[in-house]
Amino acid sequence: TGGFLKGKPYELFGVEHTGKTYICMGSCIEASIHKKKCLWNDIEDKAFDEKWYINRGGNIDLLDRFRPDPAKMCGEEVMESIIDLVSTGEYAIAVIDSLAGPLFIPKRLMDKKIMDTSQPAIKATVNNEFIEKITPILSITKTTLLITNHQSTKIGVTFGDPTTTSGGKMLKHYADGRLKIKPSKTNILGTIIKQKRA
Repeated sequence: TGGFLKGKPYELFGVEHTGKTYICMGSCIEASIHKKKCLWNDIEDKAFDEKWYINRGGNIDLLDRFRPDPAKMCGEEVMESIIDLVSTGEYAIAVIDSLAGPLFIPKRLMDKKIMDTSQPAIKATVNNEFIEKITPILSITKTTLLITNHQSTKIGVTFGDPTTTSGGKMLKHYADGRLKIKPSKTNILGTIIKQKRA
């Protein structure tokens, strides 16, 4: 399909266990083969499979991994740290796995003892600000940003597409490409090619 363009953000979304993380890992492996450095932001909490990565030819020395400590960092601080890392211009690919990960909790939610109905709106607001800030930086540093996201089903929708993704609408607006990853009887790559051609 031509691969991912330099300096652009991409969203890979779908239901659980469809291979979004492995596609991102495969992209980093390709970059490491060409001696390019990558950044892996593990917001999903230990989703990265180091053994799989090395066995398929990935150079672990060319991969920097950032896993935030939820006890010390709120979601806003995590996003600012990612922006600072990408701003260095060291990385060909930066991966955020995932936007809906459990290690990304905005400060306003960390201060509350129980979840309320405003949680999705608060997270979406922070995500929108992050995407707006990092997009021009990607263009300057020529860093490709791959963001995995979860797909869920809206409640009470009887007409149209009942599925939605977390993180607000700004990612859909700024993303240079959105890849819907879904299970396939043959292989995951076949599904991506079909979606890309469509």
